[in-house]
Amino acid sequence: MTTFAHRLRALRLAGGWTQQMLADRVGVRQVTISQWELGKNQPQLKPLVKLAEALHVGLDYLTGRV
Repeated sequence: MTTFAHRLRALRLAGGWTQQMLADRVGVRQVTISQWELGKNQPQLKPLVKLAEALHVGLDYLTGRV
């Protein structure tokens, strides 16, 4: 699992969000969140920014640069 995938899952669970809740907030399907958390895919910039905003973290943290 990539740093991004691990952090996304950990942040989602810590916030009490289901994959569907986060998907609705970001504007993607639940299966997309699942694929990101499994490290199968990574988001493009626009959904990545929405993820960071929804989870109240910076892009650098979410992507593992910090």
